[in-house]
Amino acid sequence: MNQKAVSQESLLGEYYNGQNFEKKIMVRNDKNINFYWGNEQKPHPKMNPGNFSVRWTGKIFAPESGKYEFFAKVDDGIKVWVGNKLIMNKWGMNDTGD
Repeated sequence: MNQKAVSQESLLGEYYNGQNFEKKIMVRNDKNINFYWGNEQKPHPKMNPGNFSVRWTGKIFAPESGKYEFFAKVDDGIKVWVGNKLIMNKWGMNDTGD
């Protein structure tokens, strides 16, 4: 059975221009990571649409032992680490929720 994990109050979001965290534009606390940034949409007016990266850090707490899933719908790529373990490494169009 899949459980729903909860995060701390928010995760720290660091927003950059460039696909490899080249130029930091802003830092903010995000309560959820559930955004839709279409072709011309972007998180901040100074960011390049379609050519930016975001790094979120913080803690996600599992309310009990069990199996948990991370999923994402992205158009360029995503990497997710839990602790020091890379658990998701997908590059290219990925809109299936894998």
